[in-house]
Parts: sequence; structure tokens; C-alpha cells
Amino acid sequence: KQLTEKVIRMVIKPAWKGCNPRHGSCKIPGECRCQYGWQGQYCDKCISHPGCVHGTYNEPWQWLCETNWGGQFCNKDLNYCGTHPPCLNGGTCSNTGPDKYQCSCPEGYLGQNCEIAENASFSDPCPNGGSCLETPTGFECLLFDGFKCVCPPQWTGWDGATCNIARNSSCLSNPCHNGGTCVVSGESFTCVCKGGWEGPTCTTTATIKEKFIIYFLL
Repeated sequence: KQLTEKVIRMVIKPAWKGCNPRHGSCKIPGECRCQYGWQGQYCDKCISHPGCVHGTYNEPWQWLCETNWGGQFCNKDLNYCGTHPPCLNGGTCSNTGPDKYQCSCPEGYLGQNCEIAENASFSDPCPNGGSCLETPTGFECLLFDGFKCVCPPQWTGWDGATCNIARNSSCLSNPCHNGGTCVVSGESFTCVCKGGWEGPTCTTTATIKEKFIIYFLL
């Protein structure tokens, strides 16, 4: 018998890429069957989880969170103090957990964000049970050195900048312009205008009236 030997030569090009042996298998030439969690022509692309916010994927359903982000979906801010500086009036912020912080307030301020000025309450500018609070910016109301009066919800009789206007008063909407003073008149109101202004709500420039005296010579 004569034996015939055949030599088969395979040439593999450097740029050739096949099915990833870790994440897929090839039983039919040119076709990769991917394992669960992987996709792509060569089963080399990880299927991303739709809920991840600040992270990248290395393994199926597992992700590496970006710096200062944590939680199951990388959506918990670990640096809340740096991302959303919450402490006002020179307060010092400390990160205490994901999406949590604590403010250390300087002397004279208190509250979760150091928004309440203790010293302002000493002068007691808010009558009728109103409390004096500093605004988030510190200067929303300029009537009392940057403080405004916040009337308590249970106080049903008063409102206004200093909690001194009856809530059923016609002057509550501040109808008098240009520095005019509103005076309640029954169920209506009257505006006492400053010099140079006139009209029901002090919006008309006052008319200068001149008197002429005529002398007759006899």
C-alpha cells in the first residue's frame, strides 16, 4: 500500500480576530455564540446595565464607579460637600455618607445648613410671632440687614415682610408704589403718597400747580 501524506498549511494574518474564548464559543465557522452578559461579533463587548449612572463596565452586570460616586448603580454622591456646597455663612461641610453631609456652623448660626442667624433674633424685628431667618443668599430682604421675617404657618392673622399686616387686609398685596404708605380703609385702602407722586396707587407724577395774582391799578 502506498501512503499519501498531505500537508495543510494555514496562514493566519496578524489582524485576524476570532471569537473570545472566555466569553463565547465557535461551533460554526464565522459564527460566535456568546455567553450570558456578552455581545458583539466576537463576544468581547459587555452588556451594560441600564441603571448605572456614573460608572463603566468590565464584567457583565458589574461596573466600576467613577471617583466620588458609589452605590449599586453608581448614583450615590460620596462627595456631596464638593458637588453641592450646602453650608452657608462660613459653615464647614463634612461628608458623612452617600448623599449625606453635616455642617459645622460658626458662632451665631445654626440649622442644618447654618441658615439661621441667632444674633438677628436678639433685636426681635418680627412681631406677632414671626421668626427671623437668614435667606439662602443672605440678602433677599434688606429691611433688617439682610434678614427677612417668616411668619409661622399656624399664625393665621398676620403676614407681610415683618408679619405686621393682617392676612385679610387689602394692603397685603402692597398696592402703593413709589414709597407710598398703605392705610386700610374699611374693606378697601388708601395710599398716602410721597412727594412728587399722586393717584390711587401713587403711580402718577404730581402736577405742579401755580397761582397767578393779577393786580389792577386804579
